[in-house]
Amino acid sequence: MTKNESKLLSLRGIAKVSAFCLLFSAFSVNATMATSAPAGSALDTQVTQQGKVVTGTVVDEAGIPVIGANVIQKGTTNGVITDLDGNFSLEVPDGAVIEISYIGYTSQEITASGQTGLQVKLAEDTQKIDEVVVTALGIKRQSRSLGYSTTQVGGEDFTMARDPNLGNALSGKVAGVSVSGNATGTGGSSRVVIRGNASMTGNNMPLYVIDGVPFSNEISFSSGAGQWGGKDMGDGLSNINPDDIESIQVLKGAAASALYGYRGGNGAILITTKSGKKGKPISIEFNNNLTFNKIYDYRDFQQVYGQGTMGNRPMSVDAARSTEQSSWGDRLGGTHINFLGNEEPYEYINNWPNFYRTGINNTTSASISGAGDKITYRFGVSNMTDKSILPNASVSQQGINLNTTYDILKNLHLTVNANYVFEKNKGKASLSDGNGNTNASLLYRPANFDIR
Repeated sequence: MTKNESKLLSLRGIAKVSAFCLLFSAFSVNATMATSAPAGSALDTQVTQQGKVVTGTVVDEAGIPVIGANVIQKGTTNGVITDLDGNFSLEVPDGAVIEISYIGYTSQEITASGQTGLQVKLAEDTQKIDEVVVTALGIKRQSRSLGYSTTQVGGEDFTMARDPNLGNALSGKVAGVSVSGNATGTGGSSRVVIRGNASMTGNNMPLYVIDGVPFSNEISFSSGAGQWGGKDMGDGLSNINPDDIESIQVLKGAAASALYGYRGGNGAILITTKSGKKGKPISIEFNNNLTFNKIYDYRDFQQVYGQGTMGNRPMSVDAARSTEQSSWGDRLGGTHINFLGNEEPYEYINNWPNFYRTGINNTTSASISGAGDKITYRFGVSNMTDKSILPNASVSQQGINLNTTYDILKNLHLTVNANYVFEKNKGKASLSDGNGNTNASLLYRPANFDIR
């Protein structure tokens, strides 16, 4: 081996060692980078987003600051409440959704972008009105805070299932309220009792209050109506148009109506009439209700024996007149002599369709309502005509209703309610077994008596 060859081999060995060292160094560097990369990535993702402060004021529809409204970043617990002036300041990330809410108002949501000086106006949530009831003297309270029973019925319940008498319309709508009406047709009176009779001799009917004013519902006995007859001339409730009713609140028991004194001892029925609404445009309302009435309970009367006594049929005018209300005669069949002296068949006659007719009741009402800055008003007129199921009997009624409220001061209001009704009755049926009670007269006739 020459000297040059030995140098060449030495250089090749040094090159291999250097190459190995370079490779090892490269591997170490790559390994270090590989192990440090995840740590670097984690640090890159943990970048804190910069928050922005959103400020503003929460007011109601009248521009009055809402104190204690909740202002919260939606989906988090980051939030504040408004101060005495309705102001708030909340730091949230850019693009976050802020929810503003308060009891009795509709919640609102806004998207944050660093706004300042915002004015958020909350609208009243009218759906929550049902949770508030009107008690004695017009006091409004939460229904869950009352220590007595009360029931509210909306005015639409009286217009859909209409009855000419508002008292009769309460039947079946309120638990614990018993309603009974006289069989005197349209314009007749009704008897309403809450939770049964409290007195054996006194008046057990509740106190009626219309728009805060006590209302007399005494039955008119001007023609001597009572146990032994007379005509039922109606009561106060028969003069109220169901289309004018906003709601009816029934206060049950003495505890509910204690503020009305002894007059409310049998409970109270608070009637609220319709009026204009602030913030609503002028409204014109027109209603027409057409009802047909027909006898549906004919009862089951005997159809075997006819007029007469002792098993004998009348064969003379005197016998016919003396047995006009007696059904103890002979078996039906053949002929007999009537009270006019005429011979006619001694057969069963169904007088129900011959006497009663189909009654028709038509009620038309129109109203206009509206409001201004300080006034709300509603003016309505109505016309009701009724052709009774009794022949030659009818009722006509015309009414005018006015409900106006004027705000004199912030806490001083002037309310004017007026209701005028003109009613005309024809052929009014009498009560009990009086001569004018056509229903009783028909029932007393024998099976073969022809009322025509």
